[in-house]
Amino acid sequence: MSEKKINRILVGVDDSADALLAFDYAITRAKEDDAELIIASVLESDELSVFQAMDKDFIHG
Repeated sequence: MSEKKINRILVGVDDSADALLAFDYAITRAKEDDAELIIASVLESDELSVFQAMDKDFIHG
């Protein structure tokens, strides 16, 4: 049974060690599969967390 070819890879990155490992793996896998690599980065400030930003009631308040 052959492994399914991946066309696109989405990887989320921040400044954590786990994110760096995921990023390294995503780069390697994208090269192996000749896949498009999409990188998402979320930056939180002390004033607004990512969870607050996703809450429409918080944003409109």
